[in-house]
Amino acid sequence: MYKLILVDDESEICQGLKEIVPFESLGFTVVGEAGNGMEALALCENLEPDLIITDIRMPIMDGLTLCRRVRAMLPTTQFIILSGYDDFEYARQAIQVKTMGYLLKPISSAEFIDMLKSAKLSLDEEFAKRRNVNRLREHFRESLPLLRETLLSSLLSGGMDAQTATANAEKYGISLSAPAYVVALMKMGENETPDGIQDDQLRVFALRNILCEVLEGRAQGYSFLVFLYNGMLALLLLMPGREEALVADVMLHLEEARKTIRHYLACPLFIGVSDTCDRPASLPGAGQQALTALDQCILSGKEQVLRITDIQQMGAQVWRMDEIELRQLINGIKAGEAGQAEASLSVLLDTCRGMRGTPKAYQTYLLELVMGFVRVASDLSLEREDVDQELNRVMQHFFHASPSLQEAQEELLRLMRLLMSAIQSQRSSTSLRLAAAAEQYLRDNFSQESLSLEELCLHLHISPSYFSMIFKKETKKTFHQYITELRMDKALTLLSSTELKTAQIAQMVGIPDPSYFSYCFKKHFGFSPSQARKPREGAP
Repeated sequence: MYKLILVDDESEICQGLKEIVPFESLGFTVVGEAGNGMEALALCENLEPDLIITDIRMPIMDGLTLCRRVRAMLPTTQFIILSGYDDFEYARQAIQVKTMGYLLKPISSAEFIDMLKSAKLSLDEEFAKRRNVNRLREHFRESLPLLRETLLSSLLSGGMDAQTATANAEKYGISLSAPAYVVALMKMGENETPDGIQDDQLRVFALRNILCEVLEGRAQGYSFLVFLYNGMLALLLLMPGREEALVADVMLHLEEARKTIRHYLACPLFIGVSDTCDRPASLPGAGQQALTALDQCILSGKEQVLRITDIQQMGAQVWRMDEIELRQLINGIKAGEAGQAEASLSVLLDTCRGMRGTPKAYQTYLLELVMGFVRVASDLSLEREDVDQELNRVMQHFFHASPSLQEAQEELLRLMRLLMSAIQSQRSSTSLRLAAAAEQYLRDNFSQESLSLEELCLHLHISPSYFSMIFKKETKKTFHQYITELRMDKALTLLSSTELKTAQIAQMVGIPDPSYFSYCFKKHFGFSPSQARKPREGAP
């Protein structure tokens, strides 16, 4: 069933339609009724209708304005316009706001039912189009090359966790399962002949083709994936093991590819190669190794295939931060998920156990963890003196000393809990400040007839959807409920304490139509504006 709202300032019209039109059998459920556009707009906040049937001429907000306002809030909602005026300008504007139909009063039931059937078919077609599995599958197939590139790039940068990447890779027709992995990054230098390929994209395309041709003819026991990564060409090698002989074979093939590029494209090619790693979660670290080796190649100006182990200190292990776990730790702190954050911190510190390396490497690893905490405070603009002092204390402690893993874990846990407490406090304070600012603005401007949710959000520099969530959480009222209460409370005060006419008071509270004001007042309080004056009339 599609949700439908009826909007007409003549309540008998809405009632008559419900009596003579079999909405349910036509596929619609009437979920709300409104006497004008402003009431309908308030209903739309909670009901999110599929179709609105509205009159054009109504007090406070007409039907066309309602269409435009709802379209900005609910882009998929459709409209049928009713009008008692055979006016070309109204029809033209109805077309501009892309209504489903435009009917002139008086409307015959047969004509109205035909219009609803047509609307139902249009809605069905729109929903079917969005859910068309075959169309989605075709689009998915066409997008596969881009999806694969994006997935591999995200995996290498640490933007996607290994479990998600592995699952998605299978959907995209590639496998990331292997006993070991090696990453190579490549960058071409400038053309050395004037007749060489000048377009950078064409040069990368040519490099990719030549690299694939060379490796496909030489690869034995391993497979590979080639993709673009941060302006470089990346090569992910899926190895059958970590034996040095296997890597040496890969190095020979890469050297052959480098010489082939030099021959055909007349430009230097620099290649940086990582050490082997045994799980996809370690690929961001391997990518960083390959980048370090590549940078060394470019700085030396020597065309070569350089492996990270060629420039590392012999005998010492590389202390690699698991970027996925670090991201999980940071996200857990930001989201207030203590269990997730503590688990990620434990995994990151467990990496240090049994590692061979210098005290400086251990110290640098711990400081990198603290910098992750600093980034959290910076990203959230956290301004707390106690947090700053604690961050500085832990940083100094790790810099000047070499704490045990147990001591380091206790220090970092204390710091993490302080950060999470400060973040929660700041968020609560921010929500309260935002709600208070909104309430003040509404109190200052509720008398303006044109006051809208969009205008308020523009003033507060915040999106309507986020504001509505915060405002309702803090005030337990929607925007329309709050402004209605302000207007009615002010009107009651003026009615009971002044000699002003009802029409004047209606104007003063932002509802200039006296009839609609009286309707809103009685609906809100349960008695009419004239009854609100009675206590004063009997006063001595």
